[in-house]
Amino acid sequence: MWVSAALMKSLIEDRALYMEEWHRAGLANERLIGEQLALRQQKIKDDITIDWMRHRVNALEKLNAQLMLKATGIHVPIPEIVPTRPGTLTDPPLDMTYMPSFEDVGDSEAARLGVEHEGDGTLVFRK
Repeated sequence: MWVSAALMKSLIEDRALYMEEWHRAGLANERLIGEQLALRQQKIKDDITIDWMRHRVNALEKLNAQLMLKATGIHVPIPEIVPTRPGTLTDPPLDMTYMPSFEDVGDSEAARLGVEHEGDGTLVFRK
């Protein structure tokens, strides 16, 4: 099959442009792969550091509770930091009705709950 010289020249120029774009994309991909590997290595180091810090804080909390017991005879609860699985949140309490909240519930909800204001601004709980 015969093609014109202009078409052939156009195809060769387009191929050169596409090959140059392909080469730039390959370099960008190699750069991104290198960054990804560096970030993975940094995450491994960060996870080790966080695990060490969690262990130390838990040990210090236990030591603090023991010292409080020796010094004052008071048993204090020992908080503990536990690891979580990536991408998960801690479980919410089963019954959210008794969770404290400092948000304004609004006038209608306050009236339903039996909360009113006196003339001097103090709260009165009717229920």
